[in-house]
Amino acid sequence: MLRVLLWKEWRQLRQLRWVGAGLGLVLAFVALTAPAGAKQGWIPFTPPGGDYSSTEIVMKALPIALALALWPLLALLMTAECFAGDRASGTESFLLERPVARGGVWLARTVASFGSTATVVAASAVMWWLLAVTVATPKAADWEQAAKMLWAAGGATTVACLLGGMVAASLLSQPLAALLLGVVLVMIPVQIATTLGAWSHQARVGDIQVGLFVPLLLMLAYPVASYRASCRGEPAGRGRIARGATTVIAGLVAAGLLFAASATVAVRAVALKLEHGADLTVSPSGQALVAQPSTSWLAGGWIVDLDAADRVRFLPPPLGAVAWSEDGSRVAVMTSAGPFGSSTAGIRLEFFDSAGRIAGRTLDFEEGFYTPWLRWVGNRVVWVEPSMKSTSRIETYDPATGERNGSDFDLATWSYGLVGPTRDGKLYLAIPKEKPAAASDALDRSRAIPYAVLPFDPLTGKLGDGPLVEDVGSPWMAERLLSRSGRYWVRDLPQDGVRVVLDLQTGAAIPVEGLGRGALWTEGDFLVWVERGPQSRVARTSPGGAIETLREWTGAWVELGVSPDGRRLLVNVAGTPTPPQLGESGSGDPVHRRPLETWVHTVATGEWARFDAWPDREVEGLSYRTVWAGPETIARTGPGILALESLARPGELRFVIGSSSD
Repeated sequence: MLRVLLWKEWRQLRQLRWVGAGLGLVLAFVALTAPAGAKQGWIPFTPPGGDYSSTEIVMKALPIALALALWPLLALLMTAECFAGDRASGTESFLLERPVARGGVWLARTVASFGSTATVVAASAVMWWLLAVTVATPKAADWEQAAKMLWAAGGATTVACLLGGMVAASLLSQPLAALLLGVVLVMIPVQIATTLGAWSHQARVGDIQVGLFVPLLLMLAYPVASYRASCRGEPAGRGRIARGATTVIAGLVAAGLLFAASATVAVRAVALKLEHGADLTVSPSGQALVAQPSTSWLAGGWIVDLDAADRVRFLPPPLGAVAWSEDGSRVAVMTSAGPFGSSTAGIRLEFFDSAGRIAGRTLDFEEGFYTPWLRWVGNRVVWVEPSMKSTSRIETYDPATGERNGSDFDLATWSYGLVGPTRDGKLYLAIPKEKPAAASDALDRSRAIPYAVLPFDPLTGKLGDGPLVEDVGSPWMAERLLSRSGRYWVRDLPQDGVRVVLDLQTGAAIPVEGLGRGALWTEGDFLVWVERGPQSRVARTSPGGAIETLREWTGAWVELGVSPDGRRLLVNVAGTPTPPQLGESGSGDPVHRRPLETWVHTVATGEWARFDAWPDREVEGLSYRTVWAGPETIARTGPGILALESLARPGELRFVIGSSSD
């Protein structure tokens, strides 16, 4: 019986199959004459005199016409005629009076409409191929582009139209009305997908937003709705629309729930991927840190408990500036994250404790607000809102009380820097002394400019009048120039090739031979730096004291980091390839290098402790790193890996993300 029903439906669609094949043939002939017609201005949407080759028409325009016009239209026509044709002609009631299962009728119609559409698609694709190999002269890239259009875009669109047409024709009795409803039903999930894809752009699997493909699963509900409308209820069809509509609505709700669940998982999965390792914002107390994927502020981050080596709170993307309070009890986070991987129009400042709990009043900013840095001074957070229009503003906020104050300063520029806080809680703002002559000068960070370092009172929100120091150089990089005690200042630019340290109490200028721009201050007002060359060494001095070599290596690349409390140095030593090659940072780092040694040096006692090199193999790029995670903890990070290692337990890696097998 099924064979008889299938043959009946197949015969009813033969005229549409011939029409579809004829349209494909007509399109082929149009493609042959299109170049000449375009030159005369006879082709719509093309200017007169346009020069289009046969290859462009056949390999670009014709696949679009087939994939996005002819095939979807025929799919809607086939399903409309197959599912609604008998009802429109009045023969369906006669058919259902026979001992035929309604499920068999529905299956025959489904196979006939899908098979007829596939036949026309295959026939027109063969005609296009013959045209391409005889008339056009395509390259390999042309074949690839055309194949993507025909089989990816065209295949997906045609199947969507078949499914939408099935349910539309199962609900309505007029083929033309079913065709129009089918267009609507196809556009519903497409519109939802594009809207959700743009809204929840951070929720993605690979390079595809979850919002693009999850709503398309609604299409799977369409055959179910068609079956329930056609094969359930009374044979006369009463209640058909209600059954079909209920199924479609249920599918819509299920797709929404699936999107909500999958978007939440996808956003977190991206933050765990760590393609280039993790960037860490470390708590001075060593209780916790914030880990974010390197090179991707759109990937979110995690608050990590150091003692438990566990992620205690997810910070959804996009994240801005992050800063820990001086006692490490709270972290301030700039964010514009919305639900399910979306972004809000405005930025807000949120506060959490080291366990990931909310620890302060959220502050909402106006749309368009941006600041690259945050600083804690006591119980207050300080930031600068730069402006290119007239004045900029420095502000302070108390998350416990919600008190907010600040002051404007007459400077239309982004060239500023926050300096401090020092050990006694003083904060300074480094700003240019003169307005830029042009907007391009304000954004040009390659210029050395005169600037003043002004004190800032976080309680009143006021800038002081008298500068701590005046200098020439880069104010946005001034933070590293002031010692932790606030007594010494390293001149931004060398004088006669020698860097000078100012004693801000006595006014003395102390020259330091060999002091580079990468020098770091430690606790006790020591300056440490790396002198690179055939013989690389870690050097240290105190202002006015002698320069001493802490350690040196031959033919090695040495990197230096100071612990959050300034009491220790982390020294990473890697082999340098011969000849040296520029690395990813463009700073002279080698592309391929093998970690050799990792040392921790205690500044006060002079002790050295050696740790295993990580990883114990040659690596490419700068993704694998050993950095500080706290005053007593170092972190090993790389693609897909974040592990903690306590200074008290060398060699014991506690993995926060990834595992020892990664």
